[in-house]
Amino acid sequence: MKYKVGEKVRYDGGDWWFYGTVSAVFEHPICPCYRLSVERMEKKSCKFSITQFEYELEPFNSEVVIGDDQRKRENAELEYLKKYQQKQKREPKQESQPVKVETAPKKVETAKKKVETAKKKEPSTRKRGDAWMRNLESFRKGEKSNAIYTWITYNRRLYKSGKLDEGKLEKLMEINFPFDTDKKNKGKDGSKGEPKRKKGEAWDKNFESYRSGEKSNIISTWIAQNRKMHKTGKLPIDKYEKLIGINFPFDIVKKPDAWDKQLEEWKKDRKSIPMQQWRQRNIRQFLEGKLSADRIVKLKEVGILK
Repeated sequence: MKYKVGEKVRYDGGDWWFYGTVSAVFEHPICPCYRLSVERMEKKSCKFSITQFEYELEPFNSEVVIGDDQRKRENAELEYLKKYQQKQKREPKQESQPVKVETAPKKVETAKKKVETAKKKEPSTRKRGDAWMRNLESFRKGEKSNAIYTWITYNRRLYKSGKLDEGKLEKLMEINFPFDTDKKNKGKDGSKGEPKRKKGEAWDKNFESYRSGEKSNIISTWIAQNRKMHKTGKLPIDKYEKLIGINFPFDIVKKPDAWDKQLEEWKKDRKSIPMQQWRQRNIRQFLEGKLSADRIVKLKEVGILK
């Protein structure tokens, strides 16, 4: 403690000097306070005495000037200290426990342990049938999504092939699952919609389009399929007869090779720069072993290779 009871002190109150005796000490480990019994006051500009009175103040420094705002703060602190001391007297003293301070690496380790324990608690793999049951509940509620449509198609396919599990079949029967797709072909009034196309109708439609001279990706694919089926012997006789009737080109007419065109140009004009470049390129491919046998024979005939 800086001052004791009975000591004579002088307190700098700004415009005033306070001379008195310390009459009480309020002990506190953070901010001890004192009560000053003022004997006289002196104004710094002129000296005169006043009557004796009590004045409470903090531990002070004679060189510090205290203003009105600071005095208000000090009074509030004194009130707080009084209430704190009263509370300490009522409650029994408890021994302070040391506070654990974790460093950054320790915090990271503890966070990793928490994540690992959470992962251990969660099931590693979902049980079989969980996704099927979730889709069943969604279908029952009337939800519509790509996952539900895929689930419906999957169940219908298993049902038709006889591979649908009995437990799942019973649950689907309970909710009147539509195993057949006939309802899709009916109109709103219950009447049948457009009849399904018979096999071969698409082929006949493409046949008529080809005969009329139409050109599209569908027609090109149709031509390639007919050629492939003709080569493998899978083309039906009736379709073969129809194609023969319109002189369908079953064999692909090969276009002249660009290399052969350049060979013919070489025979006509050997001195042009493009032909000399073509000659050098062929000789280089011959030396590297990348030139085919038939081209080697043709180049020897025209004198490029010997």
